[in-house]
Amino acid sequence: MTAYLAVSAVTAILLLDAEMRALKWLASESPGPAAADARFCLIVLGLAFFRVGFGPLLDLLHPVRAGARMIFPALLPLRRLKAFLRQADRDRSVGE
Repeated sequence: MTAYLAVSAVTAILLLDAEMRALKWLASESPGPAAADARFCLIVLGLAFFRVGFGPLLDLLHPVRAGARMIFPALLPLRRLKAFLRQADRDRSVGE
């Protein structure tokens, strides 16, 4: 989940930067060629379209929910063990 949020944040920041560069270029007095900015915008837009378009398709292939369904039940015995150890510590401290 953290990786998903991090990728989304980076994508949003890059898109904002690309849009601001494009608007700055369009609003300039004499918008001449700006190859570096155009290349940056092309790369960022391509990556963002890939992320927005193919990201959900990849999620369908490897759903996060299926992993969570496998991990969370495995944690239940650990919770029981932790509760058992706490109870054993309490019983030991009461007996002393």
